[in-house]
Amino acid sequence: ARLVRFLDDTALTEHRIVNVAAQVIAENRLRAYVPEPLALDALKLYTDEGYHAWFTARACQAIRVVFAIPASEDEPSAKIAGLEALAAQAPPAWRDLTWFMIGFVAETMVTKAIVDVMRNSAQSAIQRMLLVHLEDEWVHAKYFAQLFRLIWPGLDADARRHFGQLLPRIMAAFHVHDEPFLRRILAHAGLDAAACNKASGRLAGDPARHASRLRAACANTLQVLQGCGVFGESDAREAFIRAGLLERGASVEPA
Repeated sequence: ARLVRFLDDTALTEHRIVNVAAQVIAENRLRAYVPEPLALDALKLYTDEGYHAWFTARACQAIRVVFAIPASEDEPSAKIAGLEALAAQAPPAWRDLTWFMIGFVAETMVTKAIVDVMRNSAQSAIQRMLLVHLEDEWVHAKYFAQLFRLIWPGLDADARRHFGQLLPRIMAAFHVHDEPFLRRILAHAGLDAAACNKASGRLAGDPARHASRLRAACANTLQVLQGCGVFGESDAREAFIRAGLLERGASVEPA
């Protein structure tokens, strides 16, 4: 069930989140920061992500059939809804940059997520599919990191303050506690309602554990931010500390 959720979530994230960011870049809507030849490279990424969405959705569908796992009835998931809400709430002048920041976080985090899933999957066909995906995502992560290094220094003080505080919210939205999914897999495993409530409460109610997992999941992204001097901005650093993504006085460890 966890693998199905990962594949289902990946397919949605690729075409509904990442490709919106890619479209913003490819249409040169960030021309104040990104040279046009580099912006056009986003079209290659857009094509890759569409293909990733297709083959992960097909794999997810095949696994559901084999193991009789019902399709999710949540539309959209808490993660997708949260990310889209962050973009919708952005001031119009900063909406394109907000989509870029969401895409940047997505693509710099996903490589670690794929590696973690590969470690926990013994099925060779799944391993091969994930490896192909991983090879593309390494390239995408480098591309988004390159763009971030161009964009961040070009932001004025107000924009750096705004996005420095928004970035931890974006990271948290990618790892929001998914109550409906958790209850479904627990029920699928045979737990009754009381046991589901107890397990879900314990997982959702441990902020220290959640913060630790969030820091680990975002390690690659945090390294890029540190290299760009984001944590030198006092407002941004405090926002990351409050979110549990940084410890006061500590630097980001290599992933």
